[in-house]
Amino acid sequence: MASLDDLNVGQAVSWNIPKPPQDDSIAHGIIKSINKTDETATINVWAIMENGDHEQTDRDVVIEVGRLRIINDFRKAYKVSARVESVLRDKLEEHNSEYGDDKRKRTTLAVLKAVFRRGVGAYRGNPESVRGNVRSADQWAYARVNGFIYALQKLKFRRTPYDTDLLPSSHPLSTRKSDDEAMDEIKGKYDDLDFTIPKGAKEEAQRGLDWVKEHGRGGTNVGRGSARYILRNQIASPEKVRHIARYFPRHEVDKQAEGYRQGEDGYPSNGRIAWALWGGDAGKSWSQKLVKAMNKRDEKDSSVLEIVRRRNQLKLIEWEERENRFESAESKDNHWWKFDALLRNWDFTLTLEYYQLIQRQKKDIINFLNTNPPNQIGIIGAVNHIIDTNTKNWKADVYDLYLSMITDFYYFQFTELLPETIRVDEKATKKEIEAIRRGRRRKPLPTIVQDGFFPLRGRRGVQVPLETMFRDSGAIEFVNDRLTSLLPEMSKTRKDIVSRGIRKAFDEANKLGLTGDAFNDYIANELSTRLTKAQLGNAQRIARTEGLALAEYGKERGAEKSGLQLEKSWLTRRDGLVRDQHIAVDNQRRARSRPFNVAGYKMDYPADSKYGAPIELIVNCRCTTIYHEKKIRRKK
Repeated sequence: MASLDDLNVGQAVSWNIPKPPQDDSIAHGIIKSINKTDETATINVWAIMENGDHEQTDRDVVIEVGRLRIINDFRKAYKVSARVESVLRDKLEEHNSEYGDDKRKRTTLAVLKAVFRRGVGAYRGNPESVRGNVRSADQWAYARVNGFIYALQKLKFRRTPYDTDLLPSSHPLSTRKSDDEAMDEIKGKYDDLDFTIPKGAKEEAQRGLDWVKEHGRGGTNVGRGSARYILRNQIASPEKVRHIARYFPRHEVDKQAEGYRQGEDGYPSNGRIAWALWGGDAGKSWSQKLVKAMNKRDEKDSSVLEIVRRRNQLKLIEWEERENRFESAESKDNHWWKFDALLRNWDFTLTLEYYQLIQRQKKDIINFLNTNPPNQIGIIGAVNHIIDTNTKNWKADVYDLYLSMITDFYYFQFTELLPETIRVDEKATKKEIEAIRRGRRRKPLPTIVQDGFFPLRGRRGVQVPLETMFRDSGAIEFVNDRLTSLLPEMSKTRKDIVSRGIRKAFDEANKLGLTGDAFNDYIANELSTRLTKAQLGNAQRIARTEGLALAEYGKERGAEKSGLQLEKSWLTRRDGLVRDQHIAVDNQRRARSRPFNVAGYKMDYPADSKYGAPIELIVNCRCTTIYHEKKIRRKK
C-alpha cells in the first residue's frame, strides 16, 4: 500500500471496494489532489471496460491513502493503431478547416480518438446494441465518430445523443456542466450535523499515544496519525469521520484477545492500544452515528444527481421529438399495455388479500352462530358487531400493501418520463412487459410489500432515484382517507347482506317447522351459503376499484416528481369494452393539475372519487392517464 510520500497528483492508482459476501472489486483512477492533513486523496474514477481499456468518468471519490496502490498508468495503453489515427486525423483536418472557427464545433484529435475507443468498447461490451450489418469493432467505432462529427456540425444528433461529455462546453448539447447544476441542488447537505469530536474520543486518543510512547508498540502509522488528528482538531471533516468509522468493524475481534481489559495479562494489548488511537468506544459511537446520518443524505443526493442527469439527457433530444414521445397510437398502446401488466399483478395480490379477509370474517360469524343459540334480534346485533370489529381491523392488513402499490406506479410513471436511457420512440418491448408480468404470484407478502412488482424497484443502485412512499405524508394521508371511506362502507354492505340473510333464514326455518339443533343448523348453513355467494367476485371488484385509484395516484406523484412541464390525457382501455362515458373523454387533454370532465363530474384521474363521481364511473374501470411534455412558450 502507498504512503503519503509515495503519491503525487496525476498518478494512476487502484483500490479495493468490499462487496460482501462476494470478493472485493477493484477500482482504478487518477489522483487529482492530496489532503495531507486528512491523509486522503481525491481521485477521478476511470471505468474498466470489458476489453481491458479504460474510460474516464465524471465521478470523483475521496479515498484514504492507506487503501491505495500505485499502478502503471493505464492511459498510456489507451491507444489506437497508426492506421486508425491517420484516418481520424484526416477527418479532423477536414472538419476543422470548415468549422474550426466556431468554438461550439471545433474538436481535437484526442477527442475523436476517445470517441473511437468508446465505440470499440461498446461493440465488444454491448454486442446486442450493434446493428446486424456491422462486421467489426472498427466499423462500429468509425460510425460513432462520424455521428459525433455530424453532431458537431449540425449542433444536433441524428438519433439518440451520446458522448455528450466530449462535446465542447459551449456546444448546446454538452453535458459538462450538469454536475454543477446538480450540486447547487444539494449544497450544504451536512449543515445540520455536528462534526465536533467528542471529549471521550480525545481522551482515548491521548491514552493511546501515551501507551505507544510507554510500551513502544501498538497501532500503525495510520492509527497514530488518526490519534493526532483527533487531538489537534475540534471538528472533523466528513471523510475523516468515515475513515475513523471504517476502522472499528474490522477490529472488533481485537476485544476478544488476552490483555484487552484492565487486569488481564499483557494489558494493554496491541489491539487495545490501536482501539484507543482511533478514539475508542466514544470514537466508534460518534463516527458510526455520523456516518449513518451522512449516508441517508448521500442516498438522497445521489437521487438528486441522477434526476438531474436524466433531465439533462432529455434536453439533448430535439423538442419536436420530445413533444411527440407519447402522442402516436403505438406509443399510447405500449404505455397502456405496460401499465396493465403491472396493474394485473396488483389485482391478483389485492384480490387474494381481500378474499382471505372476507373468508376470515365469514368463519368468525359462522363460529359465533354455531356456539350461540339463534335469536333473530340478538343475533343480528351480535353479528353486526363482529362485522364492524373485523372490518375495522382490515386496515392493518392492507395498509402497507396500499403504500407499496403506490410506490410501484410512482416509479413506473417517473421512469416512463425519465428513463435511464432515453428512447425517442418510446417503444415498449415484449421483454419489458414480460418482465413485469413475471413478478406475479410466487412472491410472499412481505417481499411484495418491500419490493413490489416493478422490475427496477428491488434492485440496488439508483436505477429509480426515488424514495418509497412509506414515509411520504401525502401518500399516507391518501391511503388513510381511502380506507376511512372504504371500510365503513364495506362493513355496512356486509351487515345488510347478513341481516337480510338471517331474516330470510328464520322465516324459512319457521315455515319448515324446524326446532332445536335442526333450527340452529339451518340458520348457520343458510347464512354461510349467502356469505359465500359471489365472495370472490366481491373481492375482485374491491381490488380493481381500489387498485386503479392507488395506481393513478402513484402515477400522478411520479409525474410531479419528474419536474417536467406536463399535460395529461385520458387513455381508455385498448379494446371494445369501454363504457360510453369514458369513450367520450378518450384523449381529453388537460393541464396536469386540472381535473377531467367525465359525464359532468370532475376527476383528476380514472377511479378518482374525491369530487363526488358516482360508482358507475369508477367500478371495474381500466382507463389510465398518459402524460405529455408541454413546451414552455416564453413571452417575447
